[in-house]
Amino acid sequence: MKIRQRIFQPIQFAIIFLFPWANGCFSQTEQAITVADITKHVSFLASDSLAGRGSGTHGDTLAAFYIRETFRNNLLGGGSADFLQPFAAVADAEAGEGNYLSANSLTAKPGKDFLPLSFSANMAYSGPLAIVGFGLQNESEKFVWNSYDNINVTGKWVMIFRGNPVSSDTTFGIAESERMKALLAREKGAMGVLFVSTTSYSKDDELIPVHIGKRQSDISIPAFSVSRDWANQVLKPEGYTVDEIEASIRNIHSPKSILPTITINGSAQVKRKEFKTFNVFGIVEGSDPDYRNEYIVIGAHYDHLGMGGQGSGSRMPDTVAVHNGADDNASGVAGMLEIAEYFAKSEQKPLRSLIFVAFGGEESGLLGSAHFVNHCPIDTSKIVAMINLDMIGRMKKDSKVLSIGGTGTALESEEILNMTIPGFSFKLAFDKAGYGPSDHASFYGINKPVFFVTTGVHTDYHTPFDDIDSLDIPAEVEVCKFVELLTAKIAGSPDRLTFREAGPKASTGGRRSFKVTLGIMPDHAATDTKGLGVAGVREGGPAQLGGIKKGDVIKGMGGIPITNIYDYMFQLGKLKSGQTINVEVLRNGKTEVLLIQL
Repeated sequence: MKIRQRIFQPIQFAIIFLFPWANGCFSQTEQAITVADITKHVSFLASDSLAGRGSGTHGDTLAAFYIRETFRNNLLGGGSADFLQPFAAVADAEAGEGNYLSANSLTAKPGKDFLPLSFSANMAYSGPLAIVGFGLQNESEKFVWNSYDNINVTGKWVMIFRGNPVSSDTTFGIAESERMKALLAREKGAMGVLFVSTTSYSKDDELIPVHIGKRQSDISIPAFSVSRDWANQVLKPEGYTVDEIEASIRNIHSPKSILPTITINGSAQVKRKEFKTFNVFGIVEGSDPDYRNEYIVIGAHYDHLGMGGQGSGSRMPDTVAVHNGADDNASGVAGMLEIAEYFAKSEQKPLRSLIFVAFGGEESGLLGSAHFVNHCPIDTSKIVAMINLDMIGRMKKDSKVLSIGGTGTALESEEILNMTIPGFSFKLAFDKAGYGPSDHASFYGINKPVFFVTTGVHTDYHTPFDDIDSLDIPAEVEVCKFVELLTAKIAGSPDRLTFREAGPKASTGGRRSFKVTLGIMPDHAATDTKGLGVAGVREGGPAQLGGIKKGDVIKGMGGIPITNIYDYMFQLGKLKSGQTINVEVLRNGKTEVLLIQL
């Protein structure tokens, strides 16, 4: 395929035309990307024998070893790590045998009347009950709500309704989640939490499953989901029902709390299951001694949803079947492997080195890419850009559009892309945002330009029907050739891309954004629950100006202990611009207190 070129600005990138590999004119001896090769890779990775490549499963390990052997066979260097970068994380949770709950003389039945929540602490507590309605607090200029006005819940169990008290679900955002409600209750002094669904929230009165959330950790107090039927039996002697209390709150458009004469005796036990998996990486060394210590990362995640089921992320959670993940993301891995072989076997290499990475644990919360940037085999300051391939196998035939995310993360990105596209049969659609639901987000979080390459979602996404026969592999081959050329241009120019911010560095977890930012990248992959690790610090942000450094562990903010990412998010949501807070950090084994102006 002959790629037509056009004049590209800014001028500093014009020098790429002086190098044959910058225009994609590699030696004719290199391995071409073919339909047969892509098909071979996807056929193995998306086969039933790998059982959906669930993180930490046998199929997941087989996929990692297949990728490692492919790197070896194609003569990529793997360094002393033998291509593998192992890491561990929490995979799931289940109710233990020691769960108990009673109210006065009424004992609840585990699995029928109650279940522990996945973020519950493993502990017992006995104390009085307080009912706090929706358990929310909001102090915006447009809307004020405080479920804890006029009630002291210190030392008490609190019963909280799920959802919110207003017709729109945009008022409270992330604060509506059970975890954030539980953290608020804990801050108010509660020693245990009971969540119940009113009829308006759920007619089926189903308990919240115990399945783990991404980046899981406990909240240091017991927390249960209880059935509406059991809650009504508990409240009956007091003359209340759950729905009547909710109706009263909605009628008066104001919080309502109740202190019944009920004692709750509860003991929670949650078993958390850890998995071990890998990132797999190989290196193609650059040709120029002055530039080969700079790197372009080309990545794709290889894990998927396993057999599906509740808590797996499947869009058909009631169906237990192999989720083959042919497009998500066997297609991206196959493309990455073929692009790696292309560069590895080319006689002429670009100036810069290339690191090809297959990430594990993406479906569990970008764990592999977060681990990679936090424990990078190279100095992250030497990373010039990251190209992420995630679902590149189902180009829509009617529109033929390839989506590129992160185009706002470098001054030159869109010009490079526009220069690269002539000669290809598809069009490009740009999304400037650097953060997104895939592994490039971890690199954007440490101030790296990113390119998120995808053909987009489809109706088979996260279902058992994402199979190889639905892929358009000839179109994927063309996408891979486009990524080849894009990689060559970035790796072949002596000038680095100019990073710039394009949106937030992390998901807010809901529709409400935070009023302030500290300017850090949290270490999401850390399993230690005694603080929040700092994986990166934004230049010129409040954290950097106040003295927080990469590698610090945040132990407290504003006098409130921070044990994990959720404590951090909870505290951040309460802060205001211009406020000065003290932040306690652990650095090299010593505790320091820093003053941070937001």
